[in-house]
Amino acid sequence: MFRTAYVYGHLLTVAFSLLTAVAYLVAARRLGTARRDLWNAGIYFCATAAGVIEMVQAGWPTLPGARVHLAVYTLLFVVVDLGFHLQYAGDALSPARRRLYWRAAVAHSGFCLILIALLLTGQLEDGVHHLELWGATSTMLAVSIPVALLLFLVPLGNVLLCSEMLLRRGPRQEERRLIALPMLFVPLLAAHEVGIVAGVGPGQLPVGGYVAAFVGVVGVFGLVLRLEEAAGQAGRSESFAGYLLERRIGSGGMAEVFRARRTGAAHDLGVEQEVAVKRLHADAASDDRLVQMFVEEARLIARLRHPNIVSLHDVGLEKGQLYLAMELVDGAPLYRLLRLLQSRGERLSVAAVAEIGIQMADALNYAHALTDPSGRSLEIVHRDVSPQNILVDRTGVVKLADFGIARTSERLSQTATGVLKGKIPYVAPEQIRAEPYDHRADLYALGVVLFELACNRLPFSAPSEAALIFAIVEGRPSLHLLDQRPPALSDTVRRCLAADPDDRPGSAAEIRQWLLPLRDEVRARRELQRLAEVAAEVDPVPVVPTSADTVVDSIRSHRPSGTSGTAG
Repeated sequence: MFRTAYVYGHLLTVAFSLLTAVAYLVAARRLGTARRDLWNAGIYFCATAAGVIEMVQAGWPTLPGARVHLAVYTLLFVVVDLGFHLQYAGDALSPARRRLYWRAAVAHSGFCLILIALLLTGQLEDGVHHLELWGATSTMLAVSIPVALLLFLVPLGNVLLCSEMLLRRGPRQEERRLIALPMLFVPLLAAHEVGIVAGVGPGQLPVGGYVAAFVGVVGVFGLVLRLEEAAGQAGRSESFAGYLLERRIGSGGMAEVFRARRTGAAHDLGVEQEVAVKRLHADAASDDRLVQMFVEEARLIARLRHPNIVSLHDVGLEKGQLYLAMELVDGAPLYRLLRLLQSRGERLSVAAVAEIGIQMADALNYAHALTDPSGRSLEIVHRDVSPQNILVDRTGVVKLADFGIARTSERLSQTATGVLKGKIPYVAPEQIRAEPYDHRADLYALGVVLFELACNRLPFSAPSEAALIFAIVEGRPSLHLLDQRPPALSDTVRRCLAADPDDRPGSAAEIRQWLLPLRDEVRARRELQRLAEVAAEVDPVPVVPTSADTVVDSIRSHRPSGTSGTAG
C-alpha cells in the first residue's frame, strides 16, 4: 500500500510540475512575457526531469541514473539563479548592487556547472545508497561528508543570492515574496538530501517530493498573479470613434485616458497606430465649464508641435462625448520612476537630472514663446508642471503632457476666485497668494521637480496641506539638501525656487544654459531608458491623476498678512 501511495504521489507531483511548466510557456507566448516566463518554465521542466529520473531510479536503479538525478537538481539551481536575477533584480536592486549580484550569480552558476560535470563523470561519488522509501526502493549516489558540504554550497549560495531581491519592497512585491516562500525551505531540503547522499540522517522520508509539490503550488499562484496582471492591462476593449479602447491608463474628475488602437481602413491595410484617447466623462458633457475647458485644451495642444511635448492626433465628438487622440508615449510618468528609485533606496545621477531639466526647459521655452498667427504672444503658462505630467519614453526622451489647465491670452475660461490650479507642492507662492503671475510660475514648478529628482524628496515638508501652503508662501525650502550636489545643479534649483519671481530665471532658456555643463546625453538617456522600461513593465496600469481645481478658500481665511489679491 505504501509503495502504491509513493508511486501515485510521485506521479501527481511530476504531472503537476509538467503542467505548470507548460502553462508558463503558454503565458510567455500569449502575454508576451518571454523574459520572465521562459525562465519559470525552465525551472519547472528541470523539476519535472528530476522527478521522472527519481521515479525511474525507483524501478530500474542504475549508477548513471543516480548521477543524472543529482546533476539535474544542481542544474535547477543554475536556472533559478540566472532566471530570478533577470526577472526580479531590476525591481528591487540598485544598478550597482544588480551588477554585483549578477557577477556573483554567474560565478555561482559556473561553480554549479563544474559540480555537474564532476558528478556526471563520477569524480565525486563514493558508491551508491539503496534506500527504502515507503516500500519503494531507490538508488542515490553516495559521497563523502566533505563532498556533501561542497554540494550544500549550491542551495546555500542560491538563497544568499536571491533572498534580498525577493524580499525587498518595491514593484511586483507580492509576486516576489510569494516566490520567496519555497526558497526559505531550500536549505532544510538540501540538508536532508545531502544527509542522504552522505549516509547520515533519516533517509526514509520523501521530503523532496513534498517540497516539489509545494513549489508547484507556489508556481500556480505565481501564474495566477501574472494572469490577473494581464487581465488588468487588457480590461474590456471598446470600440469608440474609430479607435479600439484597449485599457484605461488614467482617470480623473473630468476625463479618462485609454490606451487605444486605430481601427478602420488603416488597420485593414496593416497600418498599426497606437494612441492615447482622452475622453470626457459622459456626466461631464452637461457641464458647460468642463466642456469649454476640454475644447480649449484641444485648441491649445493642436498648436504645440515640439519633440518634448505630447502631440495631438485627432479631436472629435462621438456618442455625445468629446475626445482627444494624442501621442502615446511608450514609457512611464516621471513619478513612477521616482517611486521605483525610492523603493531601491537610490536616486538619479546628476547627468539624468540635468537631462530631464534640459528637455523640460526646451519644452517650456517653446510653449512660453508661442505666438498666434499675427505674432502676438499667447502667454502660455502650463500651471501643472509635475512628475505626473512629465513622461519618459523607452528611448530616454522626456515629454511634457496635459495642458488641460494651461492659461493663455486667448483662453476663454478663467480661474474662479478662491480656486488654485495645479498640484500644491509644485505651485508658485504668487499663485497661492492669488497675485498676478506669468511663465515664471512654471519655472518655479520645474525647480521643485529638479529638487525632488536631486534629493528624492520635496523642498517643503509639512504635516498638512494648509501647513504646506504656508511653508511655500513663506519661502523656506530645505535648500541645504542641495549642498552635496554640483554647484551648476544646486544654483539652478535655488534660483528657480526663489519666492520672488524677479529673482528667478527670466526664461526656461536660461535654465537650459545653466544645466548644459552637466549634460552627458548618452549616459543619461541610457539610465532613463532602463528606468522607464522597468517602471512601464512592473506597473503597467497606473491611476494617473488628471489636473484638478484645488479649493483653498478655507486656507486663505487663515492667510498670513501680505497675501491678499485676486486669482490669476
